[in-house]
Amino acid sequence: MAKLVIRNSAGTVQFSTNFKNVCLAAKGTITTWSTWSSEGITLRLFSVSYTAAGTNRPLCGVPGGAFFGVTNSGSVYTFSFLAPTSVSSLDYYIFDQLPILPAAAGMNLRNAANELIYSSDYKPLRIRAIIGGSCQVDTDPWITSPGGRITDESFTYESGRSYLPIITRPSFVKAYFYIGAGNYRLSTWIVSAGVSGATITQSMRRYSAESATTTSPSSAAQRFVLSRGIIVADVTNY
Repeated sequence: MAKLVIRNSAGTVQFSTNFKNVCLAAKGTITTWSTWSSEGITLRLFSVSYTAAGTNRPLCGVPGGAFFGVTNSGSVYTFSFLAPTSVSSLDYYIFDQLPILPAAAGMNLRNAANELIYSSDYKPLRIRAIIGGSCQVDTDPWITSPGGRITDESFTYESGRSYLPIITRPSFVKAYFYIGAGNYRLSTWIVSAGVSGATITQSMRRYSAESATTTSPSSAAQRFVLSRGIIVADVTNY
């Protein structure tokens, strides 16, 4: 079957035979971590490695945490996430362009070139929403206590479903602000995403430390914006 397009009630394309599908390739639980620290904060760093089947970078998401980054050696990708020290394990889901085999009993779809691009034996990446834009941060330059929350935004979807936030870009930054010789402030900004029932919460925290000084930091230097890029995937029964 060629040129099949399926849209939802909002008119958004959910499936098209014009594209190859990204499917669930692996899932599991990370139970080991290392300690990661910056001035004013100590967190746990969780990592998982996966050998990609397709030519594009796979996507990896966890139900709660911050996307620290991804590295690769050839087709082997290692995804790393930051989580509080109270977290001892992280569930993960990896989506990739898999070499699809036809279902013996189920639905198979091919494109105009007769390539098999969908089989009901596989679980496709179902995108419920994309949280884009910026975190809209206009920071208070005088907050220095570790763990000071800056923003906290929630997005609620249909109940009775399981959702997964996939942060698509590294979500932390360090910023140094020097105010005269020997005087500085170091801030670590971390964007995380968590899920509770049908609600995805995107949080941004600022952890800060400064030298012993009475010099006030420049308020203008503290005002900047971090970008969001969160895919909300529907992983019900995955």
